[in-house]
Amino acid sequence: MSVVAVIVSVPAGMGLVALLGALTFAEIGGMYPRTGAQYAALRDAYGPAVGFVYVVCNATAIQAGAIAIIALVAVRIVH
Repeated sequence: MSVVAVIVSVPAGMGLVALLGALTFAEIGGMYPRTGAQYAALRDAYGPAVGFVYVVCNATAIQAGAIAIIALVAVRIVH
């Protein structure tokens, strides 16, 4: 396999994975048409403990990191 084929096929494969993830979340959103579809799906499938762990991780790690990045960008723009 040539280098060009690898350079083209790896991003194409990752794009396919991202597309499948987006379609999965769209299906979950259709099954749970209210706020918190990820939590509701995890709670219904694996129990309330897994749903709680998801909420805690989302609140402390995932969303906090996104808020920190937004704050850093805003400070650079304002300052």
